[in-house]
Amino acid sequence: EYDAYFSFISNYQDNHFDFIMVDGRARVECCLLAIDKLKSGGIFVLDNSDRHRYTPVFKVLSGWKSVTSTTGLFDTTFWFKP
Repeated sequence: EYDAYFSFISNYQDNHFDFIMVDGRARVECCLLAIDKLKSGGIFVLDNSDRHRYTPVFKVLSGWKSVTSTTGLFDTTFWFKP
């Protein structure tokens, strides 16, 4: 069931979505599988991006323009796919 949760996005073709938001379990896995599904110019959002365990996502998306918003307690990061 866990694999089915994060791999569900694999049912979609690459460049299918204009906007992807990841908030829930298995965020790193969800993000890594979702990146190719986002269209060029699309927006990719990771909620609670301040958590250290999401560092792999930041590494993969390091070449993308990004903006991070904070509540002072939690961060949300927005990336813009080139």
